[in-house]
Amino acid sequence: MSSTPAEEIELLERVLLRLGCADSDEKLEAIVGRFLTPVILKISSPHDAVRTKVVEVLTHIKRRVTSRPLVQIPVEALLDQYSNAGNSPFLLNFAIIFITMGFPRLNIEQQSALVPKVLVCEEKLENYRDKLFMLVLPILSDIKLPDDPARVNEVLKLDDKPTVRKNFLQLLQDVLLLPYGVTQEQDVLPPGMSFYSFKRAAVSNWKAEELEKIKKGIVRLICAGLFKDVESFILLVLASSDTRFSVATPAIAELSKVCTAIDFADPHMTAPLYTLFCGNNSQDAERKTAPCCARVRQKLLQYLIKCRGKGINTPKGIQVIFEGLFGENTNQKCKVLALQFAENLIKDGPIAIVSKVAKVLLTGIIKVSGRESNEAHDVQNAGLSALAQLARTCPEVINQDLKVVLAFFNHLANASADLQSSIRDALVAMAPAFAWKSQKSAEQAENLEENVQLSGQQHLLLAMLSDNVESKQQIVQNATSVFLTTCYPEYYAPARLLLLLIAGERNHLHDTVTTYLYGVSKKDHVDYNLIYSVEYVEQPKDDFNQLSTERRPIVLPSFKSIMQHVSQMAERRLLKNYGCETISNVKLAFSQTVYEEILDYLRICLWYSAGARAAPGDEKAAAKLKSYIAENYEESEQNELHQYVLFVKRYVEAKRTEVNLLCLYDLLNVAPELLTQSHMHLLTPLSNSLKDVSETMRAHVAQVYGILLAHGCKDKEFDAQISECLRELPQKSLENKHGWMLVLGHAFSRKIALLKGTSAKQLHEWDVFVNTVKVIVKMMHESQWLLVAAAVKCISMIGKMAIIPNVEVEILVPVAADKNDDDDNIEYETAKASTKLLIYHDIYTLLRNVSVRARVREDAARCLGYLAIGDGEFFTQRNLDKFLAIIKTQKDVALNIAISEAMVTTLNGYDINASDDFANTHKSNPYCNDEMFEKFMMSLVRLVPEPNVHSRQASSVWLLALIKNCSHRPAVLKNKEILQFAFTELLSDDSEFVQDVASRGLGLVYSLSDTNSQNDLANSLLDQLIGGKRQVNKVSEETELFAEGMLGKTPTG
Repeated sequence: MSSTPAEEIELLERVLLRLGCADSDEKLEAIVGRFLTPVILKISSPHDAVRTKVVEVLTHIKRRVTSRPLVQIPVEALLDQYSNAGNSPFLLNFAIIFITMGFPRLNIEQQSALVPKVLVCEEKLENYRDKLFMLVLPILSDIKLPDDPARVNEVLKLDDKPTVRKNFLQLLQDVLLLPYGVTQEQDVLPPGMSFYSFKRAAVSNWKAEELEKIKKGIVRLICAGLFKDVESFILLVLASSDTRFSVATPAIAELSKVCTAIDFADPHMTAPLYTLFCGNNSQDAERKTAPCCARVRQKLLQYLIKCRGKGINTPKGIQVIFEGLFGENTNQKCKVLALQFAENLIKDGPIAIVSKVAKVLLTGIIKVSGRESNEAHDVQNAGLSALAQLARTCPEVINQDLKVVLAFFNHLANASADLQSSIRDALVAMAPAFAWKSQKSAEQAENLEENVQLSGQQHLLLAMLSDNVESKQQIVQNATSVFLTTCYPEYYAPARLLLLLIAGERNHLHDTVTTYLYGVSKKDHVDYNLIYSVEYVEQPKDDFNQLSTERRPIVLPSFKSIMQHVSQMAERRLLKNYGCETISNVKLAFSQTVYEEILDYLRICLWYSAGARAAPGDEKAAAKLKSYIAENYEESEQNELHQYVLFVKRYVEAKRTEVNLLCLYDLLNVAPELLTQSHMHLLTPLSNSLKDVSETMRAHVAQVYGILLAHGCKDKEFDAQISECLRELPQKSLENKHGWMLVLGHAFSRKIALLKGTSAKQLHEWDVFVNTVKVIVKMMHESQWLLVAAAVKCISMIGKMAIIPNVEVEILVPVAADKNDDDDNIEYETAKASTKLLIYHDIYTLLRNVSVRARVREDAARCLGYLAIGDGEFFTQRNLDKFLAIIKTQKDVALNIAISEAMVTTLNGYDINASDDFANTHKSNPYCNDEMFEKFMMSLVRLVPEPNVHSRQASSVWLLALIKNCSHRPAVLKNKEILQFAFTELLSDDSEFVQDVASRGLGLVYSLSDTNSQNDLANSLLDQLIGGKRQVNKVSEETELFAEGMLGKTPTG
């Protein structure tokens, strides 16, 4: 039964009377608790009189309760009423008034229990939700959290309320952005906030301490796990940037954990980072957010840097970069992070979009890292790193403007040490943008050098590099070398010449440049089979070893091209007196180290342009160099070979070195008739160098001096020079004697070769020659090993060219004395002997004497072979017999190889190191016929089973050399199976070296056979390996169990 308006007014009067009669807080609290919610409910009455009376009663209650802070209000009932009410604005308004008044009066336990209800009420009108949220925020730091992590979600109970959850999180974000001490009365909008967010966050006008407590409470809830990692990530980023340590420290710790679960490639995850950094650009002016402050941006950038893939929003990312670099809210750290983000965006962003904005990025980056920049060094370093990445990702934007490279080279030269490394890295990254690309396909490219058609930019770049190549700063040269090796083909001569300047100037760049020029960092390790001239380029063989960078093919420029550029540069430098060095009153266009680098490169280019495919100086390729010089040399300033001769001669005039002497020897050796007369003035400085302390140096000087003496002097003048040398030789120093002895050998070997073709002069009637031979023979008995070695080499050179005169010579020999006599007291007497027998005896004695130096023994072995070339009748059979006689003598591998060379030389009658054309015209040896050859070969085969270790090693090496160099002999082809059995026997040797040699020998035997013979050999080898048994080594009186010296000097103890 519904009541009338009068009755309702009467009831309200009674409530008002009771309130007026309440004379204590307890009575007032009881009346309010009983009648407040029913009275508020009456506000929905359709009668104006009733509603007016309700307002009167509620106003009285509000006034009474406001003055009584201890009086509790039925907040829970009011919340229930608020939630269940319709959309009556009056009811909701009064409910909110008393809820906001009563909630703070509850104790913390009661407030905590009511938090879920307060948050749920937010689903009502938007005008009231912020007031309810504001009731919860102050207690977040005190709210009681369950001990069980599984029940933590019961604190807020928002899992099934996505809208409420989203709005609450947004408010938390606004509160975290709110600066301390800011109130609504201030007109300035805080960074990162909109007018709307600022009004609702600052509505309570919290003091700094109160706001700090609220922020701590927010972080506390996040750390407790009330929100998902995805939801809490942005809040933690903001909290970690707070100015109060009590807020930031726990946030940073929690953020490090949360980040492990964040997918930075998810665009939905990373979008808030961009929005906070730059603002949301909303069309609604009330809700348009401002960019964050520098402190918050700094934190945002730290996590923007982590974005990858789709998580990178390129358009917004560009805005982030330029805001971070040139915006109002930025600082030094922000700029560094913005540039690091730019580097990531360029590297991982969509290439199509990045390419479109590359020019804009380039301009911005150069502004902060270029030469005109006033930014701190760490900002410039970050900018240079981003620039390097831009050059790698979008080389076309760098290629369009050479001024960028020029500017940074200038910057590199003048920058401080803190920046130089980064500038160098940026320049290195730019280099591929200017790389030369052939305009023709490989099928059309018949001549590689003709295809080097550079663009205008590449010509300008080369001019700039040439200015920097001799910079005093090594880092500038470093960057220059990278451009030279990257931007131009390896056979482009001007770039190679600039690299040679760097290699000679800087030791720390020498290995790097040498590796590019020669394929290896050390010139004595060069693999000449992988080097080609641009004039003779071949397709590299399909060899798996060439897959490594260390074995890449090297293409050299043509000799003519590189020599033209060297000559032009040298002429300019001498004219301007730039970079020159004066030695012995001779002005050189380059320093000594650069000069030698250039000569080394010119030398190898010359040999390979002549058609050689071996190390410069290889005797087998000398004929090709001779033909090349004969066809191309002219005494003209424009002739490249003539320029090379003058270039080498100028350096020799200034100073004698191994490099320039080798270059000069190459020329004089193959073309003495063309070049000797123009070099005769070098005899005087060369003679001074014959007393050099370096043995190698004296050897190089001697071979050049010998050629000049033999080809440049007429017969009488030659005899006079030699006679004077012989006369003064005893008074010279040890080193000078050694040098002049080598000169005698080279001079006579050359002169005899000339005499063979021009006259019938009898050598045994040539007094100067006979006297020289006598002196050399006497030197064989000197106590100084240096002179003995020189005598052996002289005999080798002379004996190779002619029959040594068999004349009588006097020598000093020690007189037999007691064993107790001291060496200083040994007496000598004069003895006479013929030169041939004496030479043979002395050389053979040196060879078999284990106490003689290894190098001298090797020279002695080769000497026997050369003697058999000049006088095969006397030495051939003797050599073969003596070689077999010393097979069991202790010898190292090098000596066995030297003996094998001498043995093959004796059998063939010519130098096996001579050119292939020479070998092809000397197939038969009149002093060693096929029968004699077969007899020797079979004698050697019969020694294979010997158990002596020295014998087995020697037989393996000698047999291999015999088959390799004497395969034209019928005996080799006729006895293939016997040779195969011999090598198979050696396969079972304990020495790995012998096994390796034996396997090579088997391969050679197999390759010499036709198809049918190969099948027979293969079957025979299989039977021998499967069914054969190795014989047990038999011990005899001659068996050597231990090599000499292996057990020490006192093996018995």
